[in-house]
Amino acid sequence: MTNNNLKLAREENDTRTRQVIALREALQVDAKDLQTGNLYINKVFTRDRSGNQGAFRHYSIHRTISLRQRDISQFDDVLQKLTEIENVEVSYTLESTDFHKIRRETRLRAVRVAKEKATEMTELLGAKVGHVLTIDETSPGRSNSWNSPN
Repeated sequence: MTNNNLKLAREENDTRTRQVIALREALQVDAKDLQTGNLYINKVFTRDRSGNQGAFRHYSIHRTISLRQRDISQFDDVLQKLTEIENVEVSYTLESTDFHKIRRETRLRAVRVAKEKATEMTELLGAKVGHVLTIDETSPGRSNSWNSPN
């Protein structure tokens, strides 16, 4: 929400927050699956061509709300109702309750495939696979390495 008056900007933000919370009941989402988060209040100023701060423009208020939707079949309905609320920004992340199990299984399958590939390549060269020297696992935005002593 933006407004030159901080009190009015906050009231507008509170109204939008109440509208999202009211949707929880209409969409039959458990209370434990809705959580209001941080409230951000910023003063926004004009900027000149060099990026120097100019005159005050307005206050900007933003509150995060997390809504866990356990029934994926309702996804479109939930998204539609959220986007019908004026001045509400919506972003979403799809996750699985079996995330850690799936990740572990995927990791182990990748190691098996890597071992098969290494065995095929070394056999073609008349050699054998030896001890593991390094395992490197990377994910978006993350890198893990494990080195074993020789």
